[in-house]
Order: sequence, then C-alpha cells, then structure tokens
Amino acid sequence: MKFKKALALISGMLLLASCGGINDGGAKDAQKEAVDVSTVESQYPSYVENEGNPVETSVLKVAVVSDSPFRGIFNGFLYSDSLDGSFMASTMNGAFPIDADLKIILDSDETPIKVSVNPEEKTVTYKINPNFKWSNGEPVTTKDIVKTYEIMANQEYITSSKSLRYNKNRKAIVGIEEYNEGKADKISGLEVIDDSTMKIHLKEMTPSVYWGGNFVPEFVNAKQFEGIPMDKITESDALRKNPLSYGPYVIKEIVQGEKVIFEANPYYYKGEPKIKRLEMEILPPSQQVAAIKAGKYDIVLKVSPEIFPELEKLDNINILTKKAGSMNYIAFKLGKWDEEKNEVVTDPNSKMYDLNLRKAIAYAIDMDAVSKQFYHGLSTPAKSQLSPLFPSLHNPEINGFKQDVEKAKQLLDEAGFKDVDGDGIREGKDGKPC
Repeated sequence: MKFKKALALISGMLLLASCGGINDGGAKDAQKEAVDVSTVESQYPSYVENEGNPVETSVLKVAVVSDSPFRGIFNGFLYSDSLDGSFMASTMNGAFPIDADLKIILDSDETPIKVSVNPEEKTVTYKINPNFKWSNGEPVTTKDIVKTYEIMANQEYITSSKSLRYNKNRKAIVGIEEYNEGKADKISGLEVIDDSTMKIHLKEMTPSVYWGGNFVPEFVNAKQFEGIPMDKITESDALRKNPLSYGPYVIKEIVQGEKVIFEANPYYYKGEPKIKRLEMEILPPSQQVAAIKAGKYDIVLKVSPEIFPELEKLDNINILTKKAGSMNYIAFKLGKWDEEKNEVVTDPNSKMYDLNLRKAIAYAIDMDAVSKQFYHGLSTPAKSQLSPLFPSLHNPEINGFKQDVEKAKQLLDEAGFKDVDGDGIREGKDGKPC
C-alpha cells in the first residue's frame, strides 16, 4: 500500500459586512443560492481513509505552517495565540466533545464530563467520568475546574496576561463579577458537590449555553498551580514547560518557539494512542512546498492557500479541507467607541453612513472572482455572519450580495452620489469630490 501524507487546508468564506439588510436588497427577484462548499469538499474531504493494513510507525511528524514562532502557553483555554492552539487541539484538549452542530454533547456517560442542562433552574451540572485522568494518573476533579475559573476571572491574571477570556458570556455565571472585583474570595455560582460533581448557576439561560459559550472549555491541574501568584501564571513552568494533560498526548520536550515533542498519554480516557511519539514543529511558509514534495512530514497544518495549484500536481499527498469557522470581511467606520457607554456611537455625518452606499459597494464586488483569483476556489462568499458549520442555525435561503453592477449604480443614484462633471467618477451628495 502506498502511504500518502496529509495536508490540511481551510475552505474559507468571504463576507462584505456592515451592509444593512443582508437578505433584502434585490432579493425578491434574485435567484436564491445556498452557501455551498460541497464542490471543494467532494474533491478534498475533511478526512481520508486508507485501505489495507495500518502502516507501523512509532513517530508521527507534523508541521504547522507559520512565519512566526509559537509563544508556548500550553493550556487549551489560557493560551492567547492561535498558533499555540494548533499544537494543543489534537494532543492535549478534549474535555467537552461536540456534535455535528458544534454543540456540547449532553447527558452522555461516554464523554469525559457528563453535562446536564436545567433551563428552569438556570443550572448546568457536571459529572466527571472516573476514567477522565491527568497524564500523571490522577483523576480530573472539580478542584481543577474551579481553579481554572478563578484564574480566568482574576483581575491580576487578566492584567498581567492581557487575557480576553473574561468576557460578557462568562459574566453570566452567578458571583463571577463579584469575584473579579475583589468583593468575594470565591465564585458563588460554582457549587461544588464533591470531587466529581458540581453545578454552575447562571444569571440567565441563553442559546450560547448549549455551545459552551458561557463556560471554560479546558482546564488546568489545580495542584500544579498551587502557590503560583496570579500575575506570574503566564510565565510559570506549569504552563510553559511541564503542563499535565488529559488529552491523548502529553508534552515530553519543548524547543521554545520551534518544536514540541509529545508522548502518548497512558491514562487517556479512550485508551493509550497507538502512535507513541508525535513531533510537531513550525514550518516557515517559504519552505512548505519543498518540504511537502520531499515527504518530510506525515501531516502539514495551516497550509498557505496560495500554493494550492502546486499541491494539486503532487501524487504523494492527500489534500484535506474543512469549512472555516471564521471569515474575511470589509467593515465601515460609522462612528467612534464610547468608553463610558461601552458601545459605538454612530455619526450620521460619517462618509459611509448611508446604507445605500454600503449596499452599492457590496453589489459592485465580484466575490466569485476574488475567491478564484486570491483563494484558488477554496473560499466561498459568506451570505451571512453565520457559518454553514452550524447546520441547524445556518439558513441556506439567504442570498447575500451577488455582483450586480446595475443595481449598484441604481443605489448610488438613489443615495445622491452622481457624476456631476461627467468625468466618470461620482461626486458626493454635495456635488464635491468624495
């Protein structure tokens, strides 16, 4: 059997944002077009199965394409750089498995933590699976969960680490704001029943509960962080050098900014991985084509879309893609941020305030051409801010803005942007150059 290497690409989305009613301008007579990346996915799926007997290997070599070194904060929640997240996603994380709609799997005895939601009580109950253990063989406990919340919401930690994890959604937990402000020593909404059971009390129930938006998704080991001052956590050995793991792998060696060597976690709740050693390292973008051609790595992550035409010609690799959970977009400045009100205050006199002007720009852009020229067809126009990754929430009937130059001209006429002097360039509403 011929063993092929795997390359991971993201099938992305492009969106023109801040355009007002995203499904109203010209939608009545426009042909409805679903957001669909099935063409890309059918040719380059998100996974591949090789027929035949498994290839025996004790080491899996993985590259992460990046033009900068990783920061090296090794916790699946406390990290602040997505590059660090790439190193941990499939090695150290996994407290809350999700379903096809990216929701947390509820009421399952097979998951690391059995999660039960009670909308009437506004509570979420955790029951920790006895097989859910750290890489030192000790069980994950409610002490670990509480410690992670206390770190995340501690103001000294937030200030020293410049963390953005303490956000509006997590402030929905009862007592967390009082703890953050120093008015309480504990977070009253974290009700610990015993070492394996706890309830989280919420101020209100919102849909984000089912996607985990209010909660900490991964945890620290409380014993490892005992005695570490909150303002020293980011630089601690517990995060930087020897963090415990409950995922399939645990860190054995770190070459700072360049490489991490993992070894199989014998206490992983699904069983010790068959591949005993995993080597992940940074691959500079300028070297990725040569490295892939030479078969230097078994898996390459975050491959640059611009080299896609070269990759398609290779016969020693499998190209894998998946829908993006993020998007590129154009936004317009319509006002200023008001610190006291904690909101944007729009300015009716701002250049881009007129809704028809923003719609006209949207209709003038050929998003399909942008996708083909700059992303080699790996992206698709986003018809709304909600990714098709969420099938139960995403509405394929939304049209978005498909290029229609005549419609753009009509909207500019209606908004008062006209070519006053006949030079082919429209002036502003006052007849003066924009």
